[in-house]
Amino acid sequence: MERKTTRRKSERKEPTQPAAAGPRARNWARRAVSAALDKKAQRPVILDVAAICTWTDVMVVVSADNVPQVKAIAGEVIDQLAEVGAKTGRSEGLETGAWVLLDYGDLVVHVFLEEKREFYGLERLWGDAKEIAYVDE
Repeated sequence: MERKTTRRKSERKEPTQPAAAGPRARNWARRAVSAALDKKAQRPVILDVAAICTWTDVMVVVSADNVPQVKAIAGEVIDQLAEVGAKTGRSEGLETGAWVLLDYGDLVVHVFLEEKREFYGLERLWGDAKEIAYVDE
């Protein structure tokens, strides 16, 4: 026979708010977009993935026309985020330049060649994410 237990009102778990990216990740993301735009990046998107992703809170996606531009954008993002104390935990693709991934823990920056961006479709993959507005200052 199974015993039924009830919790006291003080022991009941209250529903939690859906996860959202913290202010540091959001600020870093906006700074990353600003840096990317300084190097003529195209179609910047900032996605708050905290509620649907376990390894990061915010993703930035930008694209470029050619490999040297991808590398220049990635370099500028690294430099600009370093100025505010952000350190890249891991980076991929800097050698080839078709898709560069910069991992800052709370923030992941993707810099794509335009055709690679279309092929991988990260915005579609993370379609349930909330878009964070970017306002150029």
